[in-house]
Order: sequence, then structure tokens, then C-alpha cells
Amino acid sequence: MKKNQKNSTGIMLVAVQTEKNQKQKRIENFIDGLLVWIFAMLTGIAVCNMFGIKVNALPAIAGIVFAVYLSFEAEWKGKLKKYALLAEVLVLILVLLLFYKTILDGWNLFLNQILDEIKQHLPYIYPQYPVSDGDLSDKWKLSVTMAVLVVIIEKISTVFIKMENRWITGLIGLMWITLQIGLGFGPSFVFNVVFSGALLLIWFRMHRKEETGGKESALKIESACFTAGMILFVTLIFMLLVPEKEYSKNETVSKLEASIKEKIEDWRYSGSYDAMPKGDFEGLSSLKLKDDAVLEVTMSDPQSYYLRGYTGSVYNKHGWETTDKKVLYHASDLFYWLHQDGFFGQETLPLASLALDETTKEEPENTVTIKNLKEDSRYLYTPYELTGTTPDKNRIGDEGVIAKGLKGQRKYTYTALENQIKKYPSLTAKLADTENLDEEGKAYSEKEAFYNQYVYETDLELLESVETELKEILGEYTLANGSTHFDYTKVKQNILYVLSSRCTYSEEIKKETGDLDFLTNFLENTKKGYSVHYATAAALMFRYYKIPARYVEGYVITPDDVKSMKAGEPYIVDGTHAHAWVEYYQDGVGWLPFESTPSYLGIMETAEEYQDISGITSGIGADDEQEQQDEQDNLEDEEQPEEEEDEIDWILILEMLLGILIVLITLFLILIIVKIIRERIRCQKIKQLFDSEDYNQAVNALFEYTMNILAVFGLKVRNASLYRYGSQIESLFDEEMKIEYTKVVDIRQEAVYSSHSIAKEQRDFVMEFKNKVWEKVYKEAGWLERFQLKFIYFL
Repeated sequence: MKKNQKNSTGIMLVAVQTEKNQKQKRIENFIDGLLVWIFAMLTGIAVCNMFGIKVNALPAIAGIVFAVYLSFEAEWKGKLKKYALLAEVLVLILVLLLFYKTILDGWNLFLNQILDEIKQHLPYIYPQYPVSDGDLSDKWKLSVTMAVLVVIIEKISTVFIKMENRWITGLIGLMWITLQIGLGFGPSFVFNVVFSGALLLIWFRMHRKEETGGKESALKIESACFTAGMILFVTLIFMLLVPEKEYSKNETVSKLEASIKEKIEDWRYSGSYDAMPKGDFEGLSSLKLKDDAVLEVTMSDPQSYYLRGYTGSVYNKHGWETTDKKVLYHASDLFYWLHQDGFFGQETLPLASLALDETTKEEPENTVTIKNLKEDSRYLYTPYELTGTTPDKNRIGDEGVIAKGLKGQRKYTYTALENQIKKYPSLTAKLADTENLDEEGKAYSEKEAFYNQYVYETDLELLESVETELKEILGEYTLANGSTHFDYTKVKQNILYVLSSRCTYSEEIKKETGDLDFLTNFLENTKKGYSVHYATAAALMFRYYKIPARYVEGYVITPDDVKSMKAGEPYIVDGTHAHAWVEYYQDGVGWLPFESTPSYLGIMETAEEYQDISGITSGIGADDEQEQQDEQDNLEDEEQPEEEEDEIDWILILEMLLGILIVLITLFLILIIVKIIRERIRCQKIKQLFDSEDYNQAVNALFEYTMNILAVFGLKVRNASLYRYGSQIESLFDEEMKIEYTKVVDIRQEAVYSSHSIAKEQRDFVMEFKNKVWEKVYKEAGWLERFQLKFIYFL
């Protein structure tokens, strides 16, 4: 009678436990549904914020309804589960069929908005997808499409959670960060943090499902440490690498961001030779050109060329930057139509020559092959006479030719005309004779007029301080009636005169430091410099006279070099050919190089009547000229105070960067060490129980230890009956091991739930099974699994 009563009590306890487990399972399913809804919604909101997409509340409503369904669906099993999955697929197909046009329009609107936003940050002409007219507004079409996407994301998220693999959330987070770094922009800082928080919630959910029993307290400590570390890491990454929208970064963080981007670009493009500063004059020091082989140039018809590389359009007091991306974005339609018609800003001179001079068409084209040995590979070094199809017709902008590919291009071939720079005066004269222009000339003139307007809107910008300074140096001037700029000849004479009378060419200069304007430092203080100084000053002087101009770096192939070149044979261009010059825009003809560096005057071919600065008179007033000469004489008598070199800013930036990296690495190592120590202590405690006189306790410890070994070997531990692992044991080993495992489970259940003590023979059987499992696992395990067994889990 007592035995039956004891059995009935056990059955009642099992029933209560089963009911309790079912209730807990429902709670877990509800939490999972809530998590996937939160994650899907935050993903959608972050994407909408990132790309400026406007939707209504439909995606949120659809998401929460489907999330509730998923929480119930998680409890279904067997055929009901299969029927539910089949129903989901059928409903999705039905929705796509019924709302196909609306969803397709919404998807195309979604893609168009994404591409338009990307265009503002990565100037490129992207495809536009068609959207049909209809009764629904664009906002509703986008909302329907987003609702479908939210539902799909929720379903995928549910699968991820069931997989209980925490690496998936890490991979999603890495992809999210990589996407923003690659595009150069992202959602607001707040949305980034919130989205990262959603990923952490799912990570915790997976983490909690993996941990059982006595690990809960340790899990709380580990989770807290991980949370603190992730918040620090995510905050730091986004502050450094994601452009700010709702927060402002201080100067130090901005410099760190620029430094990191520079390192990435150096990895992508830079060779072992970096002669010119690529427009960045901070820290610029003496010129040190070497005779290293940099470019290998092969021409079918050797010509003297300026080979353009880096081109800067925006002067920022400490160097030159490329055109602002927003400016390029607003000019995207212009570049699209110009490129469709075969008009490229990099080819204005040859286009003009071919359209206006019949003799040019009869000249054979020069085939040029460049093998970049050591220089920056992001730029294709091309002449002003370029005629090949090298420029990317989808790229918005005209600052040189940018190479394609992750690492740029090291070898490329293009075609070019013979040197055309000396012919531009005759081309200008033909354009002026509008009555005698043929159809080809008129077509070119019409396209150039549109491009001309863009150039004048973009490449005349002057800082107010620079304009004031140049006004004091160059004096005031008056434009002729109907003219948009000062006379070209007088401008060139004035530039050469001022630079020659005020400044001295020198390759030995003090390092650029502090906040002093680069131009001011050159023209007013040191009055010494080399090509980058002269080119910068000349470009800004051109702009002062309302002539568009830009700063250029590259390599020159001089007429003397041509004498040593042979058709079809490689010619080595060494580092001493690196140079910086100014290019100005000649109305009708396009961009032309202008030499202002004293040591290069008279070397390159030019249409100018003068070949050097001797005898050039200034176009400014005589009084100003005499005043400048007196000032120059007085300054020569005075000894310029030497400026101390100061590298504190860069040292601080480097120290901060290293400090942050050390903190992150230290935090990561501490977490690993804590985990390893905790695992070692836990494992030692379990091992001590193997020989316990309490056989029940020994069996329980042996079983836990064995299951840990199996988990490392591939056993998927879940919240299920221990007997259900038999099939996995059989797949990992054989049927005999499955039978022994079942007997071991019987002994373990008896040890845990029965009131009597386990026999020594039963303990020994479990011990033998543990040893057998260890021998088989360690024998068949790979090196990584063996490392985990011995040094991570100490099994």
C-alpha cells in the first residue's frame, strides 16, 4: 500500500512538473516572439532612418500580428508544424500574387531611395527602377513592401534563435558595421545603439538557452561583462567610423577617424613610394624625391605628357580635398547626359581638338601602357590628351581617372593624342568664330557650355581669409564688360611675377605645424617652398581672378625624356619625375596645365610666348610693385625666427588610438581568462566527486562530465529528455554506445530521483562509460576540439 502511494505521489509530481514546464515553455515562446518583433522593427527603423525612407504604421502592425502567431506556432509539433509551415508559404505566395504590383512598386521605390541616398555619399550613377502610377501613394507602397520584409525578417530571426548559435548575432553585427563603413554613412547614432541593443537581446536569449543548471550565476557575471564591453566597443566604433547625424564629434575623434580611414586606404592602394602628399599638407616637410622606378611607361609614339594623378578642388587651409559629395550629387544628371554623349571632363582638350581641328583626326593615336610599380594604385596616371575609354561613364565627377577594384589597378592601357597643350590658342580662336563652326564643332560647343557652367560653380571657391590676403598681394582689378574673369595672359604674368618676386624655390622647408594657413605661411612667412607650394598659390590666384583652377599631383614626362624613349619599348619613370602643378579652365578648350614652379619653367612644352620668368612684368600697379619689392628687401635683411617643430597633436592621436586598442584587447583577454579560470575550477570540483563515497553524487558528477565531453564533440544539448540524446549518440559513435548510454541514463535518473543509494557496480559502469567516451572522442577529435577539451574546458 505504501509503495502504491509513493508511486502515485511520483506521478503527481511529474504531472505538476510537466505542467510547469509547459507554462515556462509558453512564456519562452512569447518572449521569443517579442524579441523577433523588436529586432525586425528596429532593423526596419534603422534602415529607414539610414536611407530616409518614409512609411506608415502598417509594418509595425503586420509585424506584431505575425510575432503573436509565431509564439503559438512554436508550441506546435508533428504534422501540425508541417501544415503550419505549408500554410505560411501558401499565404506568402497568395499575398505576392494579390499585391504583386504594389509590392513590386514598393520594392523599386525602396531600391531607388537606397541608391539615391548612396549616391549622395558615393557619387556614382546608379540604375533607377520603374514605378507605375496607381491609386496608392508611394508611402503606402513602401509600407506594404516593408510589412512583407518585416514578416520575413521575423521568420528568419525565429530560425536563428532556435539554432541557438550566438555567432550568428555577431556575424549580423559585423555585417551591419561593415556595411556602414563601406558606404561611409549610417543611421543616426541613437538608432545604431538601439539596433545594437536588439542584437544583444537576441544574443542573451541564445546564451541563456545554452546554459543550464549551476551555470546561471556565472552567466549573470559573464553577461554583465559582455554587455559593458559590447556597449563600449559599439559606441567607440560608431563614433569613430560612422558619420554623425545627431551627435557631434570632437576634433580628436575626427582626427582618429581620418587616421583610420587613411590606414585603410594605404592598405588598399599605396605602394612603397609616396612622393607627393595627395593634397594633405599637415606635417608636410622637405621634398625627398628618389630615383626609384615608380612607373613603367610604354608608348607607340613617345610624347611629352603631364600624367595626372591626384586632383584637389577644395582648399581647406591645410591642403586640398576632392569636390564635396553633395555638390557631385546635385550634378549627377549633368554628368549622366554628358557621359552618355561621350563628353568627359578629363578629355576636354582632345575632344575640342578633334571637333575643331581636322588635322587632328588624321594623326595616329598614341597607345600608352602604364605599369604602376610603386605608386598609389587608386589613380590612373593619364595625360590631358586622353582619348581612350578609361573614364568610368557612371562616375560622377571629373577629378582625374579613378581606378576600379578593391586594390585599384597596377597595369592599364589607354589611347591619347600627341601633345595638344601648345595648340590651345588656335582652338580657342576657332571656337570664337561661331559662324564657321561645323555641326561637330557646334555639338561640342553646346556640351562644353553645360560643363563650363558646372566648372564655374564648383572650382572658384575661395576662403574669405584667402581672398582678403590675395587682394592685398595682387591688388584690385576690374573685369571687362561681359567678361566673367580677368584676362588669361595678364593673370599668368601676375602669378609668375608675384611668386618669383616674393618666394624662393627650396626643397628644404620646416615641417608644417599648427593652425596657420598653408598659403599664408608660404607667401607671408617662410616664402620658401617647392611644387606643392607654388601650385597651391597659383591655383588660388587663378580663382581670385575668377578663373576656375585646381591643384594636381602626378608625374611629368619631359621632352628630354622623350629623346631617350623608343616606340613600343618600356621606359622607367622614376621618383624624381613626381610633381605638382595647377590646372586652370580655358573657356571652350577645357582644363590645361600651367607651370608655376621655377625649376620647371621652360622644361615642358607650352603655347606661352615666354619660357621663363625673366623679364616678366606684373599686371598690378607700379606703386604696389615697388612696395612689394621694398618689403622683400627688408625681409631678406631680417633673420627669420625658426619655428620649433611640434608633433604633439599626432603623438596624442597615436597614443589615444593605441590606448583604446589596449583597453579593448585587455577587456577581451580578461573575459577569456575569467571564463577559463571559472571552467577550470568547476571542472576540478566535478572531478573530485568521481571517487566520492556518496555514489549518487559520484554518478551525477560523472554523467555531467561525460555530457560536457560529448557537447564539445558535437552533441547538441537542448532542454529535452536525456533519453532523446540516444539517436545523437548512435550517429556520433555506434548502436552499442547508444545502448550503454541508455543504461547510464537509467543509473543517473535513479541516482537523482530515487531515495536509495546507488551500488558501487553502477558507479563503476558509469565510470567505464565516461572513460570509453573520452578515448573515442579524443581519438577522433580534430586539433581544435582537442584544444577545447584540454585547455578551455579542462576535460
